[in-house]
Amino acid sequence: MSTWKLSRHHEASATALRVTPVVSMAVEGARLAHVVGCFGCHGDSLTGRLFVEQFLVGRLSAPNLTRIVPHYTDQQIVDVIRSGVRSDGTGVVFMPSHTFVRLADADIAAIVAYLRTLESRPDAAQDASFGLLPRALIVAGLMPIEPDVVDRGQVGPAMRPCRCRGAGPVRGETVCAICHGGDLRGDKQMQSPNLFAITPAYSRPTSRH
Repeated sequence: MSTWKLSRHHEASATALRVTPVVSMAVEGARLAHVVGCFGCHGDSLTGRLFVEQFLVGRLSAPNLTRIVPHYTDQQIVDVIRSGVRSDGTGVVFMPSHTFVRLADADIAAIVAYLRTLESRPDAAQDASFGLLPRALIVAGLMPIEPDVVDRGQVGPAMRPCRCRGAGPVRGETVCAICHGGDLRGDKQMQSPNLFAITPAYSRPTSRH
């Protein structure tokens, strides 16, 4: 049953990227890659990272992006990030596509532009191999396949608006929405707090002029 779930074909995102990645976006893409945690999971060089390798658990690792990206089209990279669907149609596990779906197209395009600048490097970790415990969790639905939990109704906007002086709240159209929900009022699955509830407890920055 776990093998069937892991190998099941999923439809790619119905939403095509509305912003074309260009080289000039790469610097912003590198910054965003740090913000959303790409380096935390895929390693400091994005060449993969081993999290655990134990009996019953198996080998849980993140893949080498420098080796994978050249074999993906821009839209296929978007589908992995936003929908959790690989180029072969299978779904990913652990990658938080259910939160990345809220990223604006411009932000994803910048990340894609940055990933295109990476030179292929040797793997820092072997591919993941699930043992009995994670397979049991997958069958029980306690370790979801990402395409099964992505809400495509939360697809982010084409552009991320700037917060201008005097303007109202951006309402989740920033990277804050990744963890705190589209309305910034918290996300139960991420167990993140309501920003509107906790912000009043923090003082405003004092002027340094």
